[in-house]
Amino acid sequence: MTGCDRIPLSIFDLVDMIGDSLESSGDTVAENLAPDLTEPLEPGENTFALAPYPLSGNGLAPLLEAVEARLGRSLCPMYNVDSFTLRVDPKGELIGAQVTVCEYLGTPAVYQGGFAIDWDGTARRLSYQTLGTLYDNDPTGYQNDNLTLEFVDGALARLPMETLRQQMPSGLVISFTPYDHPQADTPVVDMSNPPASLEQQSYQAGDYGTADGGPRWTLRVSPYDGDQPEWLLCYPLENPDQWVGYPDRYTRRDIRMLTDGLEYTRDWGETWQAIPDDDAALVSECTDAYTGVTRSSWYLSPEPDGPAAFLLGSGATLVWTMDGTSWQKHDFYVGDVKVDRRTAGMLPDGNGFVSYGGEWTMGSGGFCELWFTHDGGETWTQAPTMPESRSICGAAMLEDGSLMVSTETTSDNNWPNVYVTTDDGATWQQLNMPWTDAQMADLSWLYRLDSLTQDESGTLHACFTQEPMGNLAAEFTADTLTGYWGFSTVLHQQS
Repeated sequence: MTGCDRIPLSIFDLVDMIGDSLESSGDTVAENLAPDLTEPLEPGENTFALAPYPLSGNGLAPLLEAVEARLGRSLCPMYNVDSFTLRVDPKGELIGAQVTVCEYLGTPAVYQGGFAIDWDGTARRLSYQTLGTLYDNDPTGYQNDNLTLEFVDGALARLPMETLRQQMPSGLVISFTPYDHPQADTPVVDMSNPPASLEQQSYQAGDYGTADGGPRWTLRVSPYDGDQPEWLLCYPLENPDQWVGYPDRYTRRDIRMLTDGLEYTRDWGETWQAIPDDDAALVSECTDAYTGVTRSSWYLSPEPDGPAAFLLGSGATLVWTMDGTSWQKHDFYVGDVKVDRRTAGMLPDGNGFVSYGGEWTMGSGGFCELWFTHDGGETWTQAPTMPESRSICGAAMLEDGSLMVSTETTSDNNWPNVYVTTDDGATWQQLNMPWTDAQMADLSWLYRLDSLTQDESGTLHACFTQEPMGNLAAEFTADTLTGYWGFSTVLHQQS
């Protein structure tokens, strides 16, 4: 993202000249639509003025065009309008907005960055902040045909604004979140076959359609004063294959960090469970140390009452449960060296592992330790040898206790080293992974091992991702752990 580069004054002079010309011609509609771009309201800040404009027939385009002018560049050709909340006054003018946009480049499209827009039309104050971190700000994980400006503005244009304004005379609030999940049997307006008119009683009776409980492309419309229930308008998708998941959750097993702890889900966000309150401070320690709780540092089995494990803290403290109810905690490392690489896993059969380490540096090498358990964490044994001095950045275990790890390499190497051990680290074998085949599929780099699974036929599947610096992944397959590994496909790795 460009950030807050100042735009030459001549650009804004040109915008003002266009506005003056339209005003003198008496074209009041064009006058209302002309963005009122001025010099920044605060020197050096991404804050400027924008006049309210009619939402119907215009959508979000004037808002994003104004931001482009302030950025001094166009948005990338591929970008998602990921979420928004719009305030519309009784006259139908857009007078406020919060919008998040993510940009993509390349083939396949790779996340480049994003920004959040906040606009108070009453104060005529628009500001934006750049968002650079994929996993905090990109809800879909990839460029999505259902989130283009054309699709979003098309959906807004089809809103029955006159009827909605009559139903909600105080003004409207229109909101959108990817993968919205209206509760089953909730009344909705099916916009694949929109009714000629809308009436509150018919809507509540479900005459215009009902939700099926799955994810839908949904605009939620509620009155500005909050005196009436919201309306849900569900639209057909541009590309149904890209619309999976549930609200705010993009994989079946995921976590979310809270101000006072951490919650996890095993069912796409339908239900959430929390780690014990006593361990909430360990989550804060990860945030304070700028390491976060990365995907490699936690494990969730798919069973509702199966194991869950989290390697947390400023050092390396494992918090885990084998049954989803009773919890245990073990401090592996509380030394002075900063821990910023963590992996952990706890399988239902009692096999498990923990590794942790620090940044590899010239002269001092890397700090890394690896531990194994075969009884659900009752006892732990440290690996007698490590595959190399650099930190383990990813690890995954099979049910027989065999462990595959990826280790960091030099800065001029775009691919990790991969090793396996079948004897708790007594011996290691390095694998010759077909990175060249992945590169021929337009994948320029990978970072860590994310998962290792075996299907019913016995075929092994290893997934390597770019996390935390990219949103692509690749799958490799083999018949045996130490045998030949072949490249399978490039994937989008969602957060």
